[in-house]
Parts: sequence; structure tokens; C-alpha cells
Amino acid sequence: MQSRELVLSGLAAVLGVALADVLSLWALGERNPWFIAPMGASAVLLYAVPSSPLAQPWSVLLGNTLSACIGVLCVLCFGVSWLSGALAVSLAIMAMAVTRSLHPPGGAVALTAVLGGPAIQALGWRYPLVPVMLDSILMVLIAIVLNQLLNRRYPHHVHRQQAAHAVTEAPPIQRQGIARSDIEAVLATRPEILDISTDDLEDFIQQTELQSLKRHQSQQLSGICFAEIMTHEVKTLESNMNLQQALQFLKRHELSQAAVLDSEGRLSGWVYWDDVCAALLAHTESQPESAEEWQPARAMMHWQPMRVEDIQKPLPSLVEEDWKVIDHIHWFIQGRHHVVPVVSDVKDATSLIGIVTQTDVLAVWFRLASTRV
Repeated sequence: MQSRELVLSGLAAVLGVALADVLSLWALGERNPWFIAPMGASAVLLYAVPSSPLAQPWSVLLGNTLSACIGVLCVLCFGVSWLSGALAVSLAIMAMAVTRSLHPPGGAVALTAVLGGPAIQALGWRYPLVPVMLDSILMVLIAIVLNQLLNRRYPHHVHRQQAAHAVTEAPPIQRQGIARSDIEAVLATRPEILDISTDDLEDFIQQTELQSLKRHQSQQLSGICFAEIMTHEVKTLESNMNLQQALQFLKRHELSQAAVLDSEGRLSGWVYWDDVCAALLAHTESQPESAEEWQPARAMMHWQPMRVEDIQKPLPSLVEEDWKVIDHIHWFIQGRHHVVPVVSDVKDATSLIGIVTQTDVLAVWFRLASTRV
């Protein structure tokens, strides 16, 4: 954990446990260590390992609240005894497992309902709502803010790469090597519960396979830069070109996409064939059908020709000519990019000097593989 993450996680834990203390004083009329202790355990999961399935909002909120309800029920049925405490923890574990809301501090929350003292027992069925559920909600909100500050995704979920061309099959990188069905089959044979989701495990294995592939090929690819494989002669569109001209240009050069240069010759955006066709079709359908519909105010809207700059999109990922191919080859393997602009400086990103296509990368890979064979 980096120093900034460590400090912010520590501050979040201070705030979360302090809120638990305040709620304890407000709801119970006393500072109750039996209640604060499990909330401290929740803080460890939420702020130190937020990617864990045990630290997701569903697990925290339902796990703690459901366990509190079970603890209250055990007290009502069996009174305050070792039996009710043991049953509360046991039933809480089973209930959380069935509802897929396993949260380890939930066991302590259930036990607190039994052994927390007269103040907690006096709350009865209010205990699961206030302070347990309320404090769980506040701690989850703190976790959301913390992860936003750290630029992390919470609630945690794995970003799954979508296959190109809107097909339902998995992308090529996910159709090779170890499949998700293989992972699920192995997990089904293991008796214990692993503290990692299937999605996380699948992503971890795929990234490891990709890293292994890059390591094995790095000796051959390590010296190859984008400058050696890029196309220097780039067909570009001008930002002030109208869409009819742009469509003819793309068709003449058999391009599905092209870079856009502004009036000063600087790289300003990217245009795709589909976007040009869609804009032209929408623009044609919006034109007046009769002379009665013609109005000066509408004339500018309907008949002023749309230009490339009106539909251009932000630039895709950029590379510099001296960057190593091996460091970015996963872009092309995973299908994230088919064409990548090469610029002199990605921070400026205005000077286009070439492009690299997926075909260029595959060609050099094939050449090196053939040489090795």
C-alpha cells in the first residue's frame, strides 16, 4: 500500500470508528466496547481491503444487520446465556452464507446482541436498525468517498473487456488458455470459501498469462520501438471539411477511421466511418420536406453543412515513436485498439507523425515467431 493510500485509509478508519463511538453514546447512552469492536473490524475490511468480497456494501449492510437480528432473536428465545451467544454466532454465519453477505464482523455483531449488556438488550429490535445498520451505512459511505479520492472503483467489480463488433463471445484473450469454466470447476472441488471473487480470480489469471507471454517475448521485442513499425504516410481529414467530402475521402482511401487536423495542421480529434454516415443520415432526415416548412431561422439549422469538427471524437490512446512495442502490446491483443496514433509528445498530443495498426503489431510478432521457429 502506497503512503498516500495508507494515510487516507488510516484517516477513514479514525472517522469510521469515531462515528461508531458517537452512535454508541447516542443510541445506548454509554460508550459500549462490545458494539465498537465489531465496527473496528468492519473498518479494517472497508478501508484496507475494499476489493474483498467480504467488504462490499451488500456484505457489510446485510451481514451486520442480519446478524444483529439473529442475536436479538436468540436473546428473546433463550435469554442471556452461553447457549444463546453460541447459537447467535452460528446462525449468523449460516444466514450470511445463504444470502451471500458473508462479513466476518457480523459474528461479533450477533454476539454483542447477547453479551453487550443491559443497554443493548433494552433496545430489542431497534438494535439492528440503530445503531448497527445506521453505522454500517455511514461506514460504507466513507469507503465510497475514500476510494473516489484514491481513484479506485468501489463497490469493487472487475471491468470485463467487451468483444469487438458487438458479438456475444468473449474477446480473443479470454478464449485462450485457462477459461472461466475451468476456474469454476476447480473452485467447486474446494471445501473452503476463498476471499476472492471468481471475476477477480479470472482477471488475475489472465493478466498473469499476459505478463508471462510478454516476458517470454520481451527478449525479442524489447528492442523494437513504434518508430520501426509505424506507417509514416497518414491520410488525415481537415476539421473544416464537410461530411460529404469526409465520406468520399474515407471511401476513396478505404478507411474506417481517420485522424483530424485543425486549420494549423495540429492533431485535434478522430473520426469514424459509422459516425459520418449516421450524422449525414440524421441531417438529411431533418431537412424540410416542403416550401411551407421553410423558415429563415430553420434554414441555417437544416441546410448549413455539417463539418468534421462537429462530430469528431477525442483522441484514442497515444504512443510516442521511441516507446517499446512490448509495453503496449496488450492494447492490441485485448482488442482495445485497432489503430493508435504516434505523436512526438503525448503531453502535447498535437504533432501526428504516424500511426500503428493492429496489423502492424501482428506482422512483427509473426515475423519474430517465424524466425524463432
